[in-house]
Amino acid sequence: MQAIQHLKREHRVISRMLARARHALHPLDVPVLGECVDFFVEMVDRVHARQEEHVLFVELGEWAQDLAHGPIQALQKDHNLARAYLRAAKDALVRGPEHHQRLSDAVRRYTDLMEAHLKKEDELLFELAQIALPPSKDADLIEAMLVSRRETIADEEYQRWLEVAEGGGRAQTLVVRNPSPPRVDVMDARTLGEDQAHQDQDETGYSMRAGGVLFEEDEHRAIWLHDFGRGLSVQANQFLIVDSGEGMVLDPGGPKVYPDVLAETQLHLRGGNLRYIFLSHQDPDIGTSLNAWLMDTEADALTSRLWTRFFPHFGIDKLIADRLKPIPDEGAWVPLGRRELLILPAHYLHSCGNLQVFDPTSRILFSGDLGAAIGIDKSVVRDFDEHRPYLETFHRRYMGSTKALKAWVRMVRGLDVQMIAPQHGAMFKGPEMVGRFLDWCENLECGIDAFEHLFKLPEHP
Repeated sequence: MQAIQHLKREHRVISRMLARARHALHPLDVPVLGECVDFFVEMVDRVHARQEEHVLFVELGEWAQDLAHGPIQALQKDHNLARAYLRAAKDALVRGPEHHQRLSDAVRRYTDLMEAHLKKEDELLFELAQIALPPSKDADLIEAMLVSRRETIADEEYQRWLEVAEGGGRAQTLVVRNPSPPRVDVMDARTLGEDQAHQDQDETGYSMRAGGVLFEEDEHRAIWLHDFGRGLSVQANQFLIVDSGEGMVLDPGGPKVYPDVLAETQLHLRGGNLRYIFLSHQDPDIGTSLNAWLMDTEADALTSRLWTRFFPHFGIDKLIADRLKPIPDEGAWVPLGRRELLILPAHYLHSCGNLQVFDPTSRILFSGDLGAAIGIDKSVVRDFDEHRPYLETFHRRYMGSTKALKAWVRMVRGLDVQMIAPQHGAMFKGPEMVGRFLDWCENLECGIDAFEHLFKLPEHP
């Protein structure tokens, strides 16, 4: 089929640019890598992958659904992960020389993935398409692919990119789209109106809350991953702890952010092993992507014993359900690399089965929803009194009881906490700010103690 031959020809062009990108990694040639990344974004993602997703995948789904469903699902996952690596590479280009290692790692991951991906399509998907699709569909497929391409890129620009690939590259000589600076897009329920635009392509991406290394010493690192919040989803932080090549990712989020969080985790592991996925409680923003994590990594998932029979409702395959490990109500110590992490009970703050992680090496308490603030774009709390209004409404309603909160404060005061890193909003850094937050929690009326008045029958209209 001519449509399949067209896609194969584009594969050969893409392969040349993948090889060029690999060559530009040693020694690092940033201008060439910048041109390659732009090519991958403009030609591979916005043109080639779109032709496959909007045309070929759709047709195969109609004509050979039983045969094509599995391969298409796997190839679509590759597309999503490839986009995540490209976002990481574009972000590194924007941020300058200090992020060149990140650029190199992201491009290397991308080229590894795409070389294997093109091989799978050439040897499996395209052969399946040649068998399953009737020849009479060929002209329609070609026309649909042309329409898809022209909706994205002008013919002249498409031809210029082909010339770049065929002609050995012209770094910085072709006008390419410079990466836009990361934008602020913090979601606050108070600002969500019915007229707010909501587009799938804006579901993930980098915001001004760009993450970074919170602690690094002697093969031990605590990392705040980039904020990928977009669309209608509440802003959420994801964290990674790494020791001696082993990692734990905390509250990794849902399917929309999964490719980006997985890509970031792999980049920070630097070839190491993800040992744990920690789930502080059962909310959707915590781990609705859990099945993908268990399928794509060899990590065990740690959560309260209360939720091991509930998380399967998020679609966990029965063949990997044994890797969902229960943590007792009292908490536990778990090994990571050459050190240990302390899993703390934080029940009813806000979930009835709620856990937190304290890292004794970095002395960071990863506190989940406790300490969360919605609707701010700050990374670190500088002025507690200014920050307090963002805490009060959320904590009064979401934390279960005053008694539970006071008990938690007593427990945490026994630890040497130098930073509190919540799942939403800004972090409390330094003994003074940690102390201010604990003092505030100790005197807050919340949960059933603050909302007992709501338990009455509503008036009939």
